[in-house]
Amino acid sequence: MKIIDLLNKIANGEEVPKSFMYNDYIFNLGDDKRYRDNEDDYLSDSIRYDFENLNEEIKIIEDKKIERFKDYIPIGLTSMGADFRKQDVFEALMKIGDKINEIIDRLNKEK
Repeated sequence: MKIIDLLNKIANGEEVPKSFMYNDYIFNLGDDKRYRDNEDDYLSDSIRYDFENLNEEIKIIEDKKIERFKDYIPIGLTSMGADFRKQDVFEALMKIGDKINEIIDRLNKEK
């Protein structure tokens, strides 16, 4: 994506990336809907007044979500004759799986 494409998306109210790299700096979209780098400089400060760099490329940093746990009990355990007659072992595995999914949901929400 080019800087001009990003600016057009902002102007048209379209969805914009949360983070991207430009000139070896990572810019993140802040709560004030402005892009800042790690040194608290705004993207608008990086765009030259002569607008020569509007056709320069930016590299979008994708937000990758962590997948939730699907199978709490590995199939191999049940097929290899693990003793699931003890209900407490089964319940413990279910609680662990639920807790892992809860942590994954929180992490994905923070991203």
